[in-house]
Amino acid sequence: MLELTKMESAVAPSTLLQPTQAKSTPCSAHCSAVTLYRPPEKIPGLSNTIPNLIAVSSTEFDRWGRNVKVPKLDGEIEHIIQPMTTCFPLLDAPDNWRSFVHPEGALYFFDDSRTIPVLTDGYLYDKHISGFIESYIRRIMEYISSYEITLPSQTVLVLEQRENGKCGYYFADHSHQCIFWLDDFDANSLVYEVKTCPTTSHLGQEIRSQYWLHNELFPHVHDVPGEALRELTDILTHAIGDSLTSQSATVPYSLDVLKDMLALVKDIREQDGPTPGSACVIYRLLGTFYHERYLNLHGEQAARLNREQSIYRERNRSLFIKIMSPFLLYAPENHLRKLLKISVDSLVNQSSWFQFLQKMTDEWKELTLYATVLLNANVAFLAIQSVDNAATNGHRSNAQRASYFSIVTSIGAIILGLLLVRQHHTTLTPSFLVNRSISGLGLETLSVMYSLPYAFLMWGTLAFLAAFSFTCYSSGDKIVMVLISIAWVASCVLLLWTISVSFEDQPYYYSWPARLWWRFAKFIRQQYNAGLERITRPHNKEDASPA
Repeated sequence: MLELTKMESAVAPSTLLQPTQAKSTPCSAHCSAVTLYRPPEKIPGLSNTIPNLIAVSSTEFDRWGRNVKVPKLDGEIEHIIQPMTTCFPLLDAPDNWRSFVHPEGALYFFDDSRTIPVLTDGYLYDKHISGFIESYIRRIMEYISSYEITLPSQTVLVLEQRENGKCGYYFADHSHQCIFWLDDFDANSLVYEVKTCPTTSHLGQEIRSQYWLHNELFPHVHDVPGEALRELTDILTHAIGDSLTSQSATVPYSLDVLKDMLALVKDIREQDGPTPGSACVIYRLLGTFYHERYLNLHGEQAARLNREQSIYRERNRSLFIKIMSPFLLYAPENHLRKLLKISVDSLVNQSSWFQFLQKMTDEWKELTLYATVLLNANVAFLAIQSVDNAATNGHRSNAQRASYFSIVTSIGAIILGLLLVRQHHTTLTPSFLVNRSISGLGLETLSVMYSLPYAFLMWGTLAFLAAFSFTCYSSGDKIVMVLISIAWVASCVLLLWTISVSFEDQPYYYSWPARLWWRFAKFIRQQYNAGLERITRPHNKEDASPA
């Protein structure tokens, strides 16, 4: 007899292996802690025995993607309600099936009269679908009986008719709070978000998440354990405390949302018992937090302890961003750092993304306004008679050329700013940033795009200042030339001083010129001491040699 139980040495109580030999993969060494008793002969997988039967997870359950259509009737619909009709029940379910309506509205069926209880959301009122489900139930039971497989006591079989005509299945085990299969299950659909070899305990977090998602799909047939409510309360309490004391907590929700969740859970605990609607909420929250634990390697050596911590090695900047940043006044570097913080390992926190979008749209709106002012200033500058008359022989003066360049960049900043505001204010979602963060180049090109309005405005401003300076220096007025030169030198010095603040990474004791001089003097002193040591070393060796 093949008994699906776990040995005492199992690491994760939420993980069951398949009854067939696991495939040899680079990750198989991590999964050796969980073992099952196997008979001498190899048992074929369930889906290898039954045609068109496939193993699926709770995430792959196709309830929301089914989207069944009904024919739309033309004209008036005549439907007579008989006198004294006071009851409007569901249709009688076939045989021993019981029908339930999910709080979201989906219809599903449960049959607990069998050796293994069965759940399905196939529309059993349809004889074709009912026969389809019953045929697979019969063959699965025959497989379990013929190979004498003993399943855990609180196991439920879940079946669904998929769009491709195949039947999806999995088993849910309430005693171990997990789902499992009687096949070698390709878990790529579960583990693809974390690009590493999962240990059994790490994989157990995601399997537990799948279990809670299963209960969310079918909330009527299993009572919410009291331990689950206490665990969820503890998770939310810690998440709130972590968010209050840390700006980079790994929780997926904002502080206000977490407080609302905790209040909701406390209200549910004060009730006589969770109803299907409240149970559905509990299961969904537990599934979400266990999935977050999987994403953050909860309990593993490389666990992510804050939102900005990556579990992988840092990517090197590409040649593209290194070339583009100087031309765009290093604005892409600033945006790239922000994008990397909110999309660490392609995990985008929804609240952080929307906060970033709000700041960016506000910035683009301001830049658009400044670019409009600069455009008006250029138009007024070109309208000055002395500027217009400065050109000779059909050519344009340097001041006019610089002003033309400033006009074009101002218009570019306005158009780009308006376009970016429109796109990011109405259409883009966190999934957009997830897709972009798959590769380093995706975020780098995005940071360049975000910096274009600022860079265009700055180049336009510098061009306008150049046009104004050309006019002043070509006037021949020495006083004006001296004043403009003093203003230019002072502006450049103050500009360098302002920029230097961005590079301060040590306690501030002296101004930046003094720090530069101190570093230069330290360098000279080190070079002098090194040279002096090289000069005196041979003499020291001669003195130390024996006579």
